[in-house]
Amino acid sequence: MDVSGGADGNNASQSADAINQTSINTYGENLFTVTDTNWLQDQDTAQTLCDDLVASLATPKALIKNVDIVGDPRLQICDQVTVIDTAANSTKLNDQLMIVGITDNFDPSSGYGQTLTLRTL
Repeated sequence: MDVSGGADGNNASQSADAINQTSINTYGENLFTVTDTNWLQDQDTAQTLCDDLVASLATPKALIKNVDIVGDPRLQICDQVTVIDTAANSTKLNDQLMIVGITDNFDPSSGYGQTLTLRTL
């Protein structure tokens, strides 16, 4: 796991690394890099995010794909959202999930939307 960020007052880049050897031994090594972001402005924040992501991703979990929502530009990868599926003949899902993928889309008739990929916690 590699996490990096920047733009503290000195334009210094922050980075952190973490591994889970048990997960590597079981599932193999899967490198994951978090895109550079201005929100990671100090070493402690970068390391905390890195450690939390490794702990969360060390064991495979179920994915829920193609969840269409009204667009919310504030949503980011790793945000937690509550999903309540109340439609007839639905999954009846009512749970906290983590966003692992976001695709923005725009349709002239329905406006700004997003399609999410979610992971169970």
